[in-house]
Amino acid sequence: MYKNDPPASLRSMDFLTAAPCSPKRHVMFLKTHKTGGSTVQNMMLRYTDKANLTLAVPQEHRVTFVETNKFSPKYIRNYKPGKTYDVITHHLRFNLKELKKVLKHNDTFYFSILRNPVTQMESSFSFFKKDFPAFSSAKSLEDFLNNARKYHNARHPKTPV
Repeated sequence: MYKNDPPASLRSMDFLTAAPCSPKRHVMFLKTHKTGGSTVQNMMLRYTDKANLTLAVPQEHRVTFVETNKFSPKYIRNYKPGKTYDVITHHLRFNLKELKKVLKHNDTFYFSILRNPVTQMESSFSFFKKDFPAFSSAKSLEDFLNNARKYHNARHPKTPV
């Protein structure tokens, strides 16, 4: 066995005889910033359309559900109490109790994407620098991290927390 050999579980061909998988028809994708979520969201939206599934989308003229508050069905475009959806795939603040009011299927699959927090912070700082005064005021990410209290303004609506 060599140093770079794959693990035994991959060297065997057992995975070829595994039980077949089937498509998930009830999905909640918690889209997260700067993790590749837009690519996954695009695939989910195409799948939702092709499979003729019911998609919950944010209110008109919004690309996210309200991010300053936890998710609530009232943030869904044209929501009517009692309506059931198959898929949600947008940015939102997770609230399982409220999500279950619209994703009523017991087999709903919940997932998200995680990224190394250091590279995610670097990417977020660069991407959001122009939009957040706390970031745009700092000379660099290092400056922001070393002087976070100096740049943070809790009263400003766009200050990241």
